[in-house]
Amino acid sequence: MAWLEEIIVASSHRRQRVSEALMDSFEEWARSKGAVLSALATRRAASFYEAIEYQQSAAYLENYYEGQSNNQSGSLTVLPLPQTKALGALND
Repeated sequence: MAWLEEIIVASSHRRQRVSEALMDSFEEWARSKGAVLSALATRRAASFYEAIEYQQSAAYLENYYEGQSNNQSGSLTVLPLPQTKALGALND
């Protein structure tokens, strides 16, 4: 299984099929690594993923531990990914 955390396209580049191109690249990479399934969780883009043939299959549940914030401010904390050959190819 290949897990996609999230794709984000700058508003200035939306509606230009950038998201579809990113997903095509991700799926090609996943298949080349032997994955037979791609999965993801989304709050805002379910209609996009459904339009490219993803199907809802489960509920995503989370549990914040005592003393931890659930970040209700609406901001997103993005952690940097380590550079790998595969990620580098997608960034080119």
